[in-house]
Amino acid sequence: MNINTFDFNLLRVFDAVLREGNVTAAGGQLGLTQSAMSHALQRLRQICNDPLFVRTTRGMKPTPYAQTLAGPVMQAIGAVKRALELDVRFDPATSERTFNLLMTDVAELIFFPRLIRYLNQIAPHVSIVSTQMDRVHYRDALELGPADLAIGQLPQMHKGFYQQHLFDEPLICLMRREHPLIGRRLSMQQFMEAGHISVSAPAQVDGLIKRALRQRAAKRRIALHIPHYVVVPMILAGSDLIAVVPKSVGTAFGRLEELKALP
Repeated sequence: MNINTFDFNLLRVFDAVLREGNVTAAGGQLGLTQSAMSHALQRLRQICNDPLFVRTTRGMKPTPYAQTLAGPVMQAIGAVKRALELDVRFDPATSERTFNLLMTDVAELIFFPRLIRYLNQIAPHVSIVSTQMDRVHYRDALELGPADLAIGQLPQMHKGFYQQHLFDEPLICLMRREHPLIGRRLSMQQFMEAGHISVSAPAQVDGLIKRALRQRAAKRRIALHIPHYVVVPMILAGSDLIAVVPKSVGTAFGRLEELKALP
């Protein structure tokens, strides 16, 4: 590789595909067409003499060589980013900066409606990129540069980062308004006898439920496992299932006439 002729924009392409696992999504993040992304990946493959990413049913999987490059590439991008931001005063009214946030779908539901309204008022030219990834990768993403901020319940991030407690989030139970067995109150017996929706999104709700129920957790009837909260209200509205969700999520969904929320 000739460092004098190397196009460092290719590192951004590599990093975006690595994080998104999808060429089209990575291109959208960088503002590049799929054709431009494919051409950039082809150049990288020729330079590295390695496929770098292999297409699978679950997206673009990095090769072993690409995995060894991931850390140094993230460090390089982070170093350049920090260098360019030195001694630059941030003026929200004129800034065109793109902020990369690590958030779950729950955090997006809670924060984005208010955040975007606020940014439209004080920072109209700022852009936001929201990325979902396994929380075990949060530390590297924040330390090495691709991410600017992580929002959520992050007990594993208690050291080495500036943190601010925003609020405590209780849990509530969500169900259809005309549920035949549950009225204005929900007893423990009704809770245990009902069919539940278990959401595996990284909001740690299911783990909290199991700790609260202790020995009774094994008797909880899980009728449906799903990865995200977005389809929960549609499922509840057409069934007798119930779902335990963060209160802010339940409040947002509870505005739908078909649903009701109980503590």
